[in-house]
Amino acid sequence: MAKFTPPAALDAETAVEWRFPLLFALPAAALAFLIGWILDAPSGQGTPFDLLFYPLSVALLIGLTLVLWRSPQRLNQVVTVLVMAMSAFFLCKLLLILFFMPQTYRVELEMTETFFWIPALQVLSFFIPNLRGARLSSMAFFSLFFLVSVVYLIRALFSTVNLGVVYALLELNVANLGLFIVTSTFIGFKDKYVRSIVAQDTMRRLVVTDMLTGLPNRERLNEVISGAIDQQQFFSLLFIDLDGFKLINDTLGHVVGDHALQLVAGRLSQHVSPAFFAARLSGDEFVILIFSPPEMSLGLAQTVLNDLSQPMLTDGQLVHLSAS
Repeated sequence: MAKFTPPAALDAETAVEWRFPLLFALPAAALAFLIGWILDAPSGQGTPFDLLFYPLSVALLIGLTLVLWRSPQRLNQVVTVLVMAMSAFFLCKLLLILFFMPQTYRVELEMTETFFWIPALQVLSFFIPNLRGARLSSMAFFSLFFLVSVVYLIRALFSTVNLGVVYALLELNVANLGLFIVTSTFIGFKDKYVRSIVAQDTMRRLVVTDMLTGLPNRERLNEVISGAIDQQQFFSLLFIDLDGFKLINDTLGHVVGDHALQLVAGRLSQHVSPAFFAARLSGDEFVILIFSPPEMSLGLAQTVLNDLSQPMLTDGQLVHLSAS
């Protein structure tokens, strides 16, 4: 039968493709935090906050890597936890830098050292499909980041502060805003494009699919035959008419008859392969194309006819059909 690929399935396939880059990126980020943990104290830049949260971040990243490695289907949960944890880390670090550290050049160094990871939040939360929780966390983070910055800048109006910090803070917020606008716009265009492609594909499939059975219809059959003729491809054509179908339709009703047609289509679909094509013309008429040598086609055709002659149970009624 024809298979329709819903948008959710497309998103799931796209999400799986992100697993391998993340299996490289998460250990790389863990290594960066590990280096910061080891070198911050000897360099004189370490803070109690860093000495606490750097090893926790390393452990979290390694743990998430192992989860993703063992359970690929948990990619969305892994990324959501990562975005939430890193958002909390960056926000706490911002509060520490702005309100609890002496306003010296070290503040600017800490901001440069820590916040260059922020764009990764945007990429992870907006580019990977089906991450509603991560996207909400990312949006909440940027909103709180901006709010904290505004509070600091208002405070700067009434006290003496390091203008270098003010400049760095303004740059960070402008960069975050620009990145957010560009990312959101890109994702909006991408989503519209994907929906358009899916809609076109769905409409195309509807045009060439029999709605009752899910098999290709007459139009699709004509396309396949024309393509085989153009490519000078040999094929056998088997026209099938269901004997006894009219009697079932008249005595048991159209619902049972329709179900019987669906069961017939299901049996035909079991043989579908690159060398076997089945379509429904109309009513109880079906056509099979077999792209094999004549001796193989004859054997396969007989197998199909035997399958269709087997009794079938439909809506509690045992019915018998034969094909000719």
